Amino acid sequence: MKTPNAMKNLFGKILLLISVIFLTHCKSPEQIESLVMHDKDKGLVSIRSKDQQIAMHLKYKDGCYFNRVDVRGQQVIDPIKGVSSSIKIAGNLYSSRDKSTRPMVTIDGNSLTVSDIHYGDEKYSVEETWKLTALENSIEWHILRRTKVDGLLEDAANAEWTFSDMQTWTGAILDNGGVAWNKLLENKNMSYGSHAGKVLFWNATNDRCLEIKPISLGNQHIASRFTHNADDTHSFVHTLS
Repeated sequence: MKTPNAMKNLFGKILLLISVIFLTHCKSPEQIESLVMHDKDKGLVSIRSKDQQIAMHLKYKDGCYFNRVDVRGQQVIDPIKGVSSSIKIAGNLYSSRDKSTRPMVTIDGNSLTVSDIHYGDEKYSVEETWKLTALENSIEWHILRRTKVDGLLEDAANAEWTFSDMQTWTGAILDNGGVAWNKLLENKNMSYGSHAGKVLFWNATNDRCLEIKPISLGNQHIASRFTHNADDTHSFVHTLS
């Protein structure tokens, strides 16, 4: 197994705060003029770190989710499922990808705010605001979640990352000293959970890495889940409670 010190060159980092997410890495090419690009007609907006090594691309028409996450120019996310937040109530899954949501996007320098993200059912509805900021070698993502009433959730994702396949990463190093090996999730619908926060995904073949670092607020507790999905994609979920 390669340690983080051996993972040179191809390293991205995302910091998640209720969720904040960091994407980081090593070398810094010349900075591009604009770190946030917005195509209002298509409902697309992208943000990249100042060293240009990590980029997140958001679709906000017909749902709100990231359909691309590039680490050193390589797409690592399944473009259909992407990266989104969600809740599960009474067996029903509700997500920011729901086509009924009509968010608003505002840009301020190197920051991007996505507001009025709504999903859930009539009894338990969720409103979220996402703020993303481009830093030197990372992207910080704040997720502010509001609910109008108390309710019992069967599951919640802050957020869920669906990677292209089980070969995207060799595994993930956990901040509690453990390792989530993809080879141990060899069968579909297998999951591994841990009371871990920060995770460092790595690929032993190309040394590409992605760190996702959540920051909890107050008395929140963080758990992580890794799943080999039925369609052979690989999902990772942070849950805060």
